[in-house]
Amino acid sequence: MNPFDTDLPGVIRYQVATTSSGTYDAIIVGGGHNGLVAAAFLAKAGRRVLVLEAREVVGGLCWSREMTNAPGYQVSPCSLEFLLTGVKPSVIDQLNLAKYGLKWVYPTTLTTGLFPDGSYMPFYKDLSKTVEHIRRFSRRDAVKYEQLVGQITATLSAAMPYFQGHPFRVRPAMLAQTMKHLAKGRKDVARGARVFLNSIESVLEENFEREEVKAPLGTYSLASWGPIAEPGSGVYMAVLTGIHQWGVRRPMGGSGQFTRALAACVVDHGGEIRVATPVRQIQVRGGRATGVELTNGEVIAAKQVIGAVDPYTLIERLVDPKEIPDDTHGEMRGMQVSRHGVYIFKSDMALSGRPTFPKLKGEVDDEVMSTLTLCPTLEHLRRSAYLGMTGDYDDNIPLTTIVPSISDRSLVPPGSGGDTLYMYAFNTPIKLSGGRDWETESELYVKRAMAVFDSYAPGTSDMVLDRYDTSPPEFESRYHVYKGNYSHADLSLAQLGPWRPTPSLAAYRTPVKGLWHSGSGAFPMSYLSGWPGRNTAREVDRALAKSE
Repeated sequence: MNPFDTDLPGVIRYQVATTSSGTYDAIIVGGGHNGLVAAAFLAKAGRRVLVLEAREVVGGLCWSREMTNAPGYQVSPCSLEFLLTGVKPSVIDQLNLAKYGLKWVYPTTLTTGLFPDGSYMPFYKDLSKTVEHIRRFSRRDAVKYEQLVGQITATLSAAMPYFQGHPFRVRPAMLAQTMKHLAKGRKDVARGARVFLNSIESVLEENFEREEVKAPLGTYSLASWGPIAEPGSGVYMAVLTGIHQWGVRRPMGGSGQFTRALAACVVDHGGEIRVATPVRQIQVRGGRATGVELTNGEVIAAKQVIGAVDPYTLIERLVDPKEIPDDTHGEMRGMQVSRHGVYIFKSDMALSGRPTFPKLKGEVDDEVMSTLTLCPTLEHLRRSAYLGMTGDYDDNIPLTTIVPSISDRSLVPPGSGGDTLYMYAFNTPIKLSGGRDWETESELYVKRAMAVFDSYAPGTSDMVLDRYDTSPPEFESRYHVYKGNYSHADLSLAQLGPWRPTPSLAAYRTPVKGLWHSGSGAFPMSYLSGWPGRNTAREVDRALAKSE
């Protein structure tokens, strides 16, 4: 059986069954990567599972599409970098996703800070090469960077075993691994923990003297969606420095190849997937989830229901309010989601050629220039955050740009000399001031952002064959995610750790028996790892076994 139907332009759509019968062991509401991971592990354990996805394609924020006006150009409109999938045990290995055609591209350069005068600062996976390049700007900064990476890596290594288990019921083997890491690097772990509790700005100013080091690190860490001076935002420094240890990879052919492989794994183990099948409500009787009602009126029964969606949508939109305690409603009102009012604007482009950088000092390999941060100073980050929080922006938009087709030529037509360009504009206001809206403002915003890129790579705008933009409101409307937030719930100090995202939804449970919460808003964190889905599946399988 070929489980995929490619007759829908621009996407890979999952072939669906139109009827369901009997009672499922588990229904998973939401076919993003965590929902599919949960379904795959449960199906592999012999459970009868059904995944219900509202959109016409699985993947959630991890998907790919062909450009409408540039056939053969594949882009990934949301997630791209797989930062934690190399940490063992990996869901990729456990589910044997290579069997379902999943292949990887391994970039050797994580990002490169490029500056108006043509100087550049690459951050390689190879720590020694990175330190060597930093030394060209500052010997002191090179020493400090190596120390900082050591501290953060030691802290992450100690935490990783805990992240991959139950947040409260810690297994002895995991505790032993954590204690082993703590014993080896107790001082580094303590210093790394201080970094996480601090602000990005404080960490950078304390450790480095050159903007060539500070500015790219600060820009690359802007997944904090807020000002770099906020306490606790230092945890985002782990995104860059931690992957010197584990590396980063991308699915060959785009992010959608990862969720396509997951979907094939689910079906191969007997699971079912239905797309274009929105859920109206989760059915609850006697305080227990009993199944779901679809928007077409169909009711499907299940012993357990997993809401692999953001916590606000699960609690406030999919469950009858009277079934939820007042305290939980209060937690949803107080939950921090895009709390600063800034997010990203993403534009995916098909180019007829490859951007060139005439001011660049020296000959540089194309891959070094494939991922760039374009923000010359920390002051640019401070000012853009202030403007964004007031609903405005200026011409100095901080950017990260990626040309993934440099390392993966399957993303462009065979024999093409073109490329795909992803542009992430940071500190973008979610709501614009002065009565403006994104429906009319998007074109101007992209023009200004591209002007920044053109100042480094002249003529790139003239090479654009097609473009696919996603403004902050469109992240919400297209992907059915509350406030359009990748993380579902901000990775703030109050929403990290065992009680993520809130006490009532900690440890994947909800106040409704038999209803579980999974996804980026669940423990331990967001990012493309599949850990929340795997951890949720473990708990649901345990609950099913107890009821048998």
